[in-house]
Amino acid sequence: MPLLLVTGHQRSGTTILRILLNSHPEIAVTHEFANLKHLGRSRAFYSAYILRQTVAIGRKGLRFNLFRNEFTPLWKNLLFIGSYLRRIQRTPSRRVGFAGAESALHGLFPGRRWVGDKFPDYIWSLKYFAGSGKTTCVVIYRDARDVVNSTLENVRTVWKNRSFVRAFDTPEKVAVRWVKSIELMEACAEKIVPVRYERLMSEPGAVAEDLGRALDVDPACFPVHILHRSSIGKHRAGLDPQSLAAVEEIAGETLARLGYS
Repeated sequence: MPLLLVTGHQRSGTTILRILLNSHPEIAVTHEFANLKHLGRSRAFYSAYILRQTVAIGRKGLRFNLFRNEFTPLWKNLLFIGSYLRRIQRTPSRRVGFAGAESALHGLFPGRRWVGDKFPDYIWSLKYFAGSGKTTCVVIYRDARDVVNSTLENVRTVWKNRSFVRAFDTPEKVAVRWVKSIELMEACAEKIVPVRYERLMSEPGAVAEDLGRALDVDPACFPVHILHRSSIGKHRAGLDPQSLAAVEEIAGETLARLGYS
C-alpha cells in the first residue's frame, strides 16, 4: 500500500483535511512529522533532522500532536518520535526509503490500511512524490485571496517574529508562492487526488465520497460534521483594497482558470 501524503499551500486547509482523514478507522496521517522530506538520506542524518525539526517547532510550549487531533506538550511528541526512529534503525538499509518509513508507521499504527504524513512543504516536491509510484498524494487548494488573508493574519499573530515568515510576509510573496503551488498541482493532475477547499466545506459529504473512492475506504466513516463553510471568503473583510489588487494582479489568471470569480 503506498504511503498517504497530504499537502497543499500553507493555509489552504491541509490541517482540517488531515484531521478528517486521520479520524477514519483505516487511516493514520501524522501532523507535519516531515518524515518523508529526507528520504534517501542516511539513517543518522534522517533521525537528526526529524529531532531538530520537532524540537525547533516545540520550543514555544504546546504544539499539535503528531498523531492525535489535539495539542500536546513537546515531550509527548518526542516519545512518539523515539518509537518511530527505533523502528527506522531496525530497517536493513543504511538509507531511509519509502519502504522503511511505511514499515515504521505501520508498526506504530497496526491495523491501519493507510499510513502517511501531512506537511505543506511537500507541495514543492510534488512531482517527485506523485511520480514515485510509492505515495498517494491528496492535494488541497483554496482561493488565493483567502490563502493570503489567512497567511498574513498568522504572520501578524502566531508566527510573529519567526524567521521563516520572511518568505511570505507580504501579499505579493504569498500570491507568487500560491501560483507556483497551483502550477505544480496542475502538472501532476493525473497522478494526485485533488480537493477543493471550498467544496470540502460546503459539500463535505460529496468530497467524502470522492475520498472514499480514491482510497477504497468507507466514506461514511469520515466525520464530515466537523466541517463548516464560515472560513470561506474571509478576504473580503481581511484584505484592504491595495492588498487585494496586488493578489489579483499576480494570481488573477490562475484564479480564473480554477473558477474563482
